[in-house]
This record gives sequence, structure tokens and C-alpha cells, in this order.
Amino acid sequence: LARSEELEEAKRKLAAKLTEAEEQVEAALTKCNALEKVKARLQGEVEDLMVDVERANA
Repeated sequence: LARSEELEEAKRKLAAKLTEAEEQVEAALTKCNALEKVKARLQGEVEDLMVDVERANA
């Protein structure tokens, strides 16, 4: 009986760790998506500035 309880406790601990890991992955993905949006915006700004520079040098 004690062994069974130990296994159940280990199972609960693993489930809690898995839940925590899943939450961390979700947070990382959310941050990554936000960074991708910032990257796209900044790339657009750089392209606009390059056009301005080319016009100024023409």
C-alpha cells in the first residue's frame, strides 16, 4: 500500500511539473510571437528608411 501511495505522489508531482513546463512553453511562445511582430515592424521601418536614403542620394 505504501508503494502505491508513493507512486501516486510521484505521479502527482510529475503532473504538476508537466503543467508548469507547459505554462512556460506557452509564455515563451507568446513572447516569441510578440518579438516576431516587433521584428516585422522594424524591418518595414528599415525598408522605408532605405528608400528615403536612396531618394536623398538620387
